[in-house]
Amino acid sequence: MEQFTSDTPITGCDHAGIGKSTLLGLISGTLNPVAGHVSRNSGVRMATYSQHHMDGLELHLTPLHYFQKCFVNEKDEKLRSHLSNFGIAGELALQPMYTLSGGQKGRVAFAKVRAQVVITTAPRTTDRELRNFWV
Repeated sequence: MEQFTSDTPITGCDHAGIGKSTLLGLISGTLNPVAGHVSRNSGVRMATYSQHHMDGLELHLTPLHYFQKCFVNEKDEKLRSHLSNFGIAGELALQPMYTLSGGQKGRVAFAKVRAQVVITTAPRTTDRELRNFWV
């Protein structure tokens, strides 16, 4: 069996109806197994992400200002570095989010999800920029 570490990305793609969402529900704990059991490490920070996370963005704010509101104890340098890791660097982090493309807004929303394990469903297929980010 292959060893997975905290840096190991895992992707599951298959036909509709094959059970991907059910598997993710079992992993995340939103579903309980009908038979058997699921063991989860209680020390792992787990989060889910969907395209609806973008709906919670305060579009009149810049990505940096939004993160300053969300993570009040973090220094600006660390927040800018984190946003930069998701492709929101330099001047992009300083312009109002309503001026960002859909993919860029998706990156800001995804950057806000701070967890060791992120469970996600497929992004909107009409948003090419965000789709390219997942690859």
